[in-house]
Amino acid sequence: MKKYLCVLLALFMIALPLVSCSDPKEGGDDTNNAESYPESTTGAATEEILEIPQEDFDGYTFTILTGGPETYNWSRADFDEPSEDAYENAMYERNLAIEELLDIVITSVEEGRGGNTYNLFKTSTQAVSGDYDCAFLTLTHSATATGAGLCLTWDNLEYVDLTKSWWNKASVDQLSLGGNTYMVAGEAMLSDKECLWLVYFLKDKIKDWGLEDPYELVANNKWTWDKMMEMAAVIVDDINGDGVMDKNDCWGLTTHGENYAALWMAAGHKLIELDKDGIPYQAWGTEEFFTIFEKIAEIMGNTEVVYGTDIAFISDSLKQNRTLFGTEVVAFIKAYRGNEYEFGLLPMPKYDSSQEDYYTYAAVNSDLCVVGLDCADTYRTSIILEALACYGKKILLPVYYEEQLRTRFARDEESGAMLDIIFKNRMYDLGVAFDWGSVKTSLSSYTANPASLYASLEKSINKSMAKSLEKAGILN
Repeated sequence: MKKYLCVLLALFMIALPLVSCSDPKEGGDDTNNAESYPESTTGAATEEILEIPQEDFDGYTFTILTGGPETYNWSRADFDEPSEDAYENAMYERNLAIEELLDIVITSVEEGRGGNTYNLFKTSTQAVSGDYDCAFLTLTHSATATGAGLCLTWDNLEYVDLTKSWWNKASVDQLSLGGNTYMVAGEAMLSDKECLWLVYFLKDKIKDWGLEDPYELVANNKWTWDKMMEMAAVIVDDINGDGVMDKNDCWGLTTHGENYAALWMAAGHKLIELDKDGIPYQAWGTEEFFTIFEKIAEIMGNTEVVYGTDIAFISDSLKQNRTLFGTEVVAFIKAYRGNEYEFGLLPMPKYDSSQEDYYTYAAVNSDLCVVGLDCADTYRTSIILEALACYGKKILLPVYYEEQLRTRFARDEESGAMLDIIFKNRMYDLGVAFDWGSVKTSLSSYTANPASLYASLEKSINKSMAKSLEKAGILN
């Protein structure tokens, strides 16, 4: 009989109406799961227990491979000493608690986010060198690693319980292959939350032009694509009067190519869905998707209102009072802390008011946790990962979410409520993650014809999917 260490956590449900867990498309599957996330400090309490063997790993060094901090993702995996920064200190305390609990040392190897990190993971795994106990890779590189057959399935990690709230249900349900989990988001990390997509807006623009209160629009189910574009068109201004709209002028919406995927997922649609057996299939070859994409192309191709050709200008326009709306990721809220102009936060708008919920795109640089096939001790790794996630829920998440995002960086209470909505319905699309047949790339253009693309890409996408499934061990 094994001896267990049980840590009792008091976790709290959010004090907002629960968001539907059903697929937004009538008759669809259940891959678009809402999670009760994040927990606030009010509401009915539920109890969850961390159940792991009481172990002493004799000073083992647990190494996490992760991307270094960037403007679009400023979290890390460990800190060596206490910090005056609240989130950094919480990370330090979380890791220290686990080090003392299990007699381990937690360390991280940081590399350039994206391809550089993936290459280190790939090299280690193929050489069976066991350099890293786990890796936090971006969405696309987690998919690449999975499709290359480099990742362990998480059912090999005996003491990881993916049904617990410290693991992100949306990532588990929406990114599985053949019922197997290879890449997961959760409270073992903060980097998965940094690249959730949202809309920033400048409050003075709303006031100066007498526009409707965006917060009330969200609350009253009227924050839609049409409403966003209607408001955006009002404030467009050729500031210097030269007759040419450029970065010197005021735009209605500043964005970039990631907004294509953010929009179709905001409408509750994906390129790739999972069938009842967890096998991916193409879901975008429908008249419904084609109609939605037509609207996306209309928005992104509206060069009189939308500036979407320079990523840097999104941030600049918000700092310089030269846009009404700007789409970017959660991490940019830190960069806007000292902004001269008051800003607010909004979820991505709904396709139309008949849509039940707001949905949030987990962008391509959103991190996931993967474990390489060269994992030397799945027993030990599972215990440490479960503890990291559980203690992350208890120690790290409240500081990051409540103290940092909602209190320190957000400018008003309403933005805190918007963050609750943004974090609730996280959307992952296997078609975006793997980009099989370059489908996501091909559809990230307002000149794209989805019906023609579907006809030309269907076979190559299926072929690419089959290859990934074979490499991952799903198809023999």
